[in-house]
Amino acid sequence: ILLLIAWTGCIGLPRPTEDDHALSRAADCLDREDTAGAVAHLGEHLDRHSDQPVIRALLAAQYASLGQWADAAREYDAAIEELMEDPDSSRDQLIQCHTKRVKVAAEMDDERVEARHRGIALLLIAGKFETPDRALLNEALGHLKSACDGDRNDAIAHLYLGDCLMKLGQCSAARAAYATRKHAPPGVVPSRLI
Repeated sequence: ILLLIAWTGCIGLPRPTEDDHALSRAADCLDREDTAGAVAHLGEHLDRHSDQPVIRALLAAQYASLGQWADAAREYDAAIEELMEDPDSSRDQLIQCHTKRVKVAAEMDDERVEARHRGIALLLIAGKFETPDRALLNEALGHLKSACDGDRNDAIAHLYLGDCLMKLGQCSAARAAYATRKHAPPGVVPSRLI
């Protein structure tokens, strides 16, 4: 249980209901260092409660600890999407997921995806301050440009690139980044957390 709480940090966990003890079984598995068992129970929980991005991110972390990078990437991506769609999610939850997704992308030797998530994480961190740190914004800009150059159809990278350019006061370049994106996923409004 301590590992489960330590991983989530300040992120609150949903309480298991009487009819759903999969989280308790997952915590027991983690206490015994049975990561594969924890993965099974976390997956079981998400089969019944698919709208819990914090648990999904925990599942992703367990996949990563097993070296199952494709599964970890899939679960982190789903958690990020769910967090972006949830008006009650916090910037810190998104930062944590993007940061962990950077490591997964590096393990998979996917430089474009690594740059995308590193740029988004830096932009979200910069947005935490009343006056964003220009050095952080410029570093985020470099990573986001790299991600966009690697895939001209990456709508999310272009949206965040546009947000970053706006924060830097480069309005015409931001408009070009927004216009370059082909299709944004429905319901995703990344700039709500910037």
